[in-house]
Amino acid sequence: MRLDDLRIDVGRRRQVPLARCRVAFDYCSKPVPVGQDPAWASKPQVLLDGRALFPEIALLMLFQKAGWKGVWFDPVHRRTYDKMPNVSKGVGLDTRVASVLAKVSAAALAGRRASCWDLVLWDGRTVLFVDTAPGPAAPGHARVAWLDAALRTGLSLGQFLAVEWETRKVVARKKQKPSG
Repeated sequence: MRLDDLRIDVGRRRQVPLARCRVAFDYCSKPVPVGQDPAWASKPQVLLDGRALFPEIALLMLFQKAGWKGVWFDPVHRRTYDKMPNVSKGVGLDTRVASVLAKVSAAALAGRRASCWDLVLWDGRTVLFVDTAPGPAAPGHARVAWLDAALRTGLSLGQFLAVEWETRKVVARKKQKPSG
């Protein structure tokens, strides 16, 4: 569902409108083990097509179904994934996309912590950056610093999207006993 744009303060006290939408996933009552790492063990999981996934991976899969290629940037481990970490050791980036990321990283101000957005997607020459958050939340300071650097390198606001995700409870229905 498309929501009103977020107003984000970026460099030099200017505000920019950031496109925003919301997606609802089924609640995951039985998360799958992802490994010993506490950063992964504490992450929430949602259900998509009956599979337990991190919300970022579930959203990535929705974009992939729509024809996009892409990765989830795991900021803790500094790796990129296109599947859950328990079934993937990580993936590389398209060379053109890697070049865009290198340009933005170089433009990020020294001493100012900047962080790439959760999802990096591409379709042909189009690159899209997606920030994901449970419920209504604006991108954090490090993401805003990265957005500011990206805009200074020539990327447009149309290449950025904030996605709020939520879970909905799935109610199992009991089978009716045949009467008679």
